Amino acid sequence: MLVKEIQMDKNQQDIHHRQIKNYLWNKWGDSKRYKEFLIELDKYEVMGAKEVGVRRWEANYNAKRKSPKLNPKDVQTSESRDILGALGELAAIKWLKAQGFEATLEKFNDTENPVSDNFDTDIIFAGQTFSVEIKATPKPMNSKLIYPLHKGKKDKQPDIFLLVCQMDEDKHCIKGFTTSDKILNNVDESLPSKAYSIHEKDLETDLNKLLNKLAKESK
Repeated sequence: MLVKEIQMDKNQQDIHHRQIKNYLWNKWGDSKRYKEFLIELDKYEVMGAKEVGVRRWEANYNAKRKSPKLNPKDVQTSESRDILGALGELAAIKWLKAQGFEATLEKFNDTENPVSDNFDTDIIFAGQTFSVEIKATPKPMNSKLIYPLHKGKKDKQPDIFLLVCQMDEDKHCIKGFTTSDKILNNVDESLPSKAYSIHEKDLETDLNKLLNKLAKESK
């Protein structure tokens, strides 16, 4: 009985969360802050992104499982996180294209190299190429852009970070943007695993302004 009761509670929570997200999605459609940041995937894009997520999980699982240095508990046994990430990435790339950027899909479609320093996409701005790291979250409010500590120690860092929130498999909202300099100065010890993070309220909402600044600094 207890197992069934727990399962019922979880199902009720899932229904409640979906209701909240549907409410927010409709509200944000009329919001000056969010209406330009909403993007929908069609059913074929959803299917394709989920397939990419599963292939990524399989590649990472097989690579990590063979690593003698890795604790078995650290091997992700569910593909849900990879599917969330793939859906968010495709939605973000689609949004970037809709804004007039030449966003690439090559890195998104590359699922054969689980240990890669490549970032999720590149965009062209003012004749310059900028790398973009896309982070997805299922949390619609008070979300954080989170970046693992070990990745912050690498010499190569993305030019732009983008946080996208999944409202449903086909519905996504771009929460904002930041730079590697800013996020690498924010270590968050309140997380279950200490990492770099920036709260959504501290993200930039004008991508062109941010890119303009980076373009000037790189000259």
